[in-house]
Amino acid sequence: MEGITHTLSGVVVSSLGIRQGFGTTVTTAFIISTVFPDIDFLAMWINRYYYLRYHRGITHSLLGILIFSFLIALIFYLSTGHSDFKILYLVSLAGMAMHVGFDFLNSYGTQILLPFSSQKYSLDLDIIFDLWFIGPLVFGSLAIYVFPKSQRIIALLILTLILLSVAFRYVQRQRAIGLICVAQSEKPLATFPAGMESFYNPFLWRGVILREDGYLSYEVDTSRRKITSSIVHSCDKVILAKYMSRSELLRTFLLWARFPFGTVEKDDSGTTILCGDLRFASREKPNYFLLRMRLDRQGNEISSRFSFRGV
Repeated sequence: MEGITHTLSGVVVSSLGIRQGFGTTVTTAFIISTVFPDIDFLAMWINRYYYLRYHRGITHSLLGILIFSFLIALIFYLSTGHSDFKILYLVSLAGMAMHVGFDFLNSYGTQILLPFSSQKYSLDLDIIFDLWFIGPLVFGSLAIYVFPKSQRIIALLILTLILLSVAFRYVQRQRAIGLICVAQSEKPLATFPAGMESFYNPFLWRGVILREDGYLSYEVDTSRRKITSSIVHSCDKVILAKYMSRSELLRTFLLWARFPFGTVEKDDSGTTILCGDLRFASREKPNYFLLRMRLDRQGNEISSRFSFRGV
């Protein structure tokens, strides 16, 4: 999720009682903690590929929540003179846990068990955009500002609306999995929203099943109970191995991608490598590539680019 979404979630949730019961210092600590896990974006300033490699890492893990919540509480305790460290720690812990919980909903994946496991976990209800959250949270934050005496009721209504939307999308995803199982007699590896342009539609899903010749991708419309399928070939890592040593971006991408696919195109002047991930593939453009790398005839990298908007 975007940083503004996490910030607004802190504003709304703090209005349930934190703001009224504990004052400005504790409320500020809570709101900062709801954004703090995304401090790993600073990795981009070190290396442009580090964000892919380390985002949703230790700051989003269970161990990280415990440690960084303590640090946030300690900073506020020492800098403000607040008398109750326990309260500061508990609200910081709650804020960071809420951040990680929201991120767990989308298909980017979160390494919640670091450093003991680098496995990424996700409920796959969203891609990386959070229209289902940002809309109600913006409205709720404005309403709380305009009607401060009703902030607790407003916050409760907004959170109820968000939870209902999560439950509704979860039910639709389970229906999509059921429809795929009927058609394929096999549970998909993962089922997530069907493409970047359909993240706002709770009825469109994509299920992925691994085959020898690539990924079998099912497009499911749960409102119409309609299923279509197509083969999307995965990246051949054997072929790409010789190129991986030439490009840090390519190595990082293949470590990050859950369902990579791509192509290697050669011409007289060199080689072009295009890679994508089925989580972000467009429904209208199945070959929605996120990475483009150009090599000269000697295999040296000339240029490379990564973008969630496609290349």
